[in-house]
Amino acid sequence: MTISLRAAALSDNWRRLRNRPFETRLISLEHLNLGCLQDGEIALSGGITVIIGANGVGKSTILSAMSELLTSTSEIPGLQHGVRLTGSQNTGKMLVGAVEHEVTCSDGADGNRSRIGNVLEGEIGWFDSSLITLIPQAIHEDSDFQDLLQGIEPAPLSPDELEIARYLVKKEYTAIDIYEVTDYNEWAIFPYFRVTVGAMQYGSERMGEGELGLLLILSILRHLPPNSIFVLEEPETHVSIKSQVALMDVLAKYSVERGIYVIVATHSSSLVKKVPTEDVKLVVQEGGRSFVVPEPTRAQIEEILGEGVMPHVAVLVEDEAAKEFAANLMSLFAPGRIYEFEFINAGSSSHITQALKNMPVTGRWFKMIGLYDGDKREDASISNGSSWPAKFLPGNEPSEKLYRKILQSTENHEVLAQKIGSSATQLRMALSAMSGSDNHDWDRGIAEFLGISIVVLRKALCQLYLQDDAAQAEAKEFIRDFLT
Repeated sequence: MTISLRAAALSDNWRRLRNRPFETRLISLEHLNLGCLQDGEIALSGGITVIIGANGVGKSTILSAMSELLTSTSEIPGLQHGVRLTGSQNTGKMLVGAVEHEVTCSDGADGNRSRIGNVLEGEIGWFDSSLITLIPQAIHEDSDFQDLLQGIEPAPLSPDELEIARYLVKKEYTAIDIYEVTDYNEWAIFPYFRVTVGAMQYGSERMGEGELGLLLILSILRHLPPNSIFVLEEPETHVSIKSQVALMDVLAKYSVERGIYVIVATHSSSLVKKVPTEDVKLVVQEGGRSFVVPEPTRAQIEEILGEGVMPHVAVLVEDEAAKEFAANLMSLFAPGRIYEFEFINAGSSSHITQALKNMPVTGRWFKMIGLYDGDKREDASISNGSSWPAKFLPGNEPSEKLYRKILQSTENHEVLAQKIGSSATQLRMALSAMSGSDNHDWDRGIAEFLGISIVVLRKALCQLYLQDDAAQAEAKEFIRDFLT
């Protein structure tokens, strides 16, 4: 009941959002020679504008143009907008303190981008899904990072903020501390999260991408002052559909309470479920050029994106290890398509075979794939009488055996320990303790010994497996075959 009441309270902000004035916001973008887009003008309204479209149609380019008009993009960590904007001329009208301003950006005589009009006075928040990989990468590359944290007083989330984090990530956190490292590399403020869930405590480097991304968004929202602008590019990456819907509720809350104007670029129809269609801009490609449908109908959104975004393919796997192996490979090599598929633990290879043979072929609304471990590749009985396709994970053995063989090399112990935030000594103790265990219990026992999530361990093991060139080539071939 607590979750339901929380969701109801946050959802109510959508009604309040319609009547909320915004003193600082982007009114329109007029664009010429902008990437693959037809010349045109995009009008923005409401408190949350969503730019939605399939991959490669120009959403990111539109966001780059908007960001250049609003602020100096060199101030945003990890982003390189220049290539997208070269040769374009973009004019933005915006409200600043309820006063209308105009800014134009184009190529200057020296080949660099020039601006007519002032940079927006006020704070701009930016989230890009690439930041999810930049944070753990920076931590892993800095051997002194944990020592650096010792001199920083963490900021704990308040009870209300903790409740929002639980609703957003769908985890029952008991505490979240944020360490803010100032002037770290190219970051003005580098956030490090340490969370507690029951008796378990872990930091940013041991989080899944979805959890880290959502906490980063919440951290940015906490810092943004009233009447600022928040731009998010593909925040749905690695995030479950329930959390995607929750994210929009949270954005609506901060938009209503602080007057934060939000612009989101996405390919997920889940993020527009509660957004009025007049605040949705659908980017569609035709004949190699893209154009913007300013107020698409729900039917148009579903026609363009519905089958490409919502899970519509049931993928049956043998066990949880195979499920996470497949999901990790998808998130690494085809992250934009991972939510087309729902990976389901069938319990065994025989259960997969039985389902493939017994489930009748339906209309386009449902598809099914049997995804077997690599050691079943030569099993002739699998394809006999099956109504649905059968695919095989990389290698000739289950993922647990592949991982176990990798860790026979002591050189890999240091690498894995770093990835999971442990020490090589602790890892070797865990491997010794589980040396005689069954393959199905082996990795779970190691995770329990080290006090980390099995999901985090399996993700790190998958990354370690892919460091071998032959394994990576085989994994890429699997993805190509799986997606056809």
